[in-house]
Amino acid sequence: PPAAPASPPPDSNALPPTASYERITNDRPPVAGYYNPELVHLVRHISMTQSSGYRFNPPPNWPPMPAGWSPPAGWKSPPDWPAPPEGWQFWTPAAHTYGPGHGPSPVKNKAWVVRHPVLAGLGALLVFVVLIAAIASAAPPPPSKVARALKSAQPSASEAAPSPSPTEEAPTVAPSPPPKPKPLAPRLYSGTGSKVIKLSKGSDPMIAVITGRGSSNFVITSLDSAGEQVDLLVNTIGSYTGTVLFDAKDGERTAALKVEATGLRWGIKIAPITAARPWDGTGTLSGVGDAVVIMPAKPFGGLDSAHISHTGRSNFVVTSYPDNGGEIGLLVNEIGKYAGEVQVPADTILLSINADGRWAIRKV
Repeated sequence: PPAAPASPPPDSNALPPTASYERITNDRPPVAGYYNPELVHLVRHISMTQSSGYRFNPPPNWPPMPAGWSPPAGWKSPPDWPAPPEGWQFWTPAAHTYGPGHGPSPVKNKAWVVRHPVLAGLGALLVFVVLIAAIASAAPPPPSKVARALKSAQPSASEAAPSPSPTEEAPTVAPSPPPKPKPLAPRLYSGTGSKVIKLSKGSDPMIAVITGRGSSNFVITSLDSAGEQVDLLVNTIGSYTGTVLFDAKDGERTAALKVEATGLRWGIKIAPITAARPWDGTGTLSGVGDAVVIMPAKPFGGLDSAHISHTGRSNFVVTSYPDNGGEIGLLVNEIGKYAGEVQVPADTILLSINADGRWAIRKV
């Protein structure tokens, strides 16, 4: 006998018993003003059946069924169709489906990043920037240019360690690192009147110990390889004695010194900053005129301050240079006599003093 598939849960959309798939679809195609109540009822029945959560499952030995079709109520397979396999389930649960023209848009079912690619890209870029900033802030700042020059001149641990005595067994030592480049030896230059002195040096910070004897203008300017001014080192009238710092800032590289003087005899000694005057923070540091002071022990820390005084009549400037890559500090910038207490940054490793009179610095 022909199979009679059981219907899904009952609804109020059952077709009349005379309706059949073949009869309805073989009818003439719809035209304007044409109405086939059985076809409309069948379409509505299929839509409601699909939305009920069941799917018609035809046996594999039956002829192919139209996509989305399900049998109406009371439908039986033709007698010449083969019998379905024993225990065959004509109705199987299916994922939630929708009838034609119903249901959410496919775009709304996609992930948020797919529906909003521009916003997703901007968000990913923001996260990347924040991550890089966090890594950069967590890493310790690199040593400053001045600190690198001071540390490169210090002997390494292998150089400072004493060699074992003949009776001691020499310990196993890892291969020593390549030798550090030797600092430039001091170079002396002298002359009378104006001159351009070409220097053969790298970009390391250096000091210039300068003397001048005469009564005319005395100006010394550092120049880069393009002949552009890097810094104004000396600008005075008459005799001069002092020590100045140059190439201490990142990007500075002096290729020559331009001396401007009329009938004035001068002398210049170029030396590494390790040749500058050292100070460990004890006692009172004093001097006259321009000076450079190195403090390898970094005696200032926290809220430590210094009492600074000056008795000259011209500009008085005291600048601090940090150990790590911090900012260069302007401790004092006055004209004429000065006396006051200023806080000194904790990582200060060098002081540059520009003065025309006697000055003194004392830690308090």
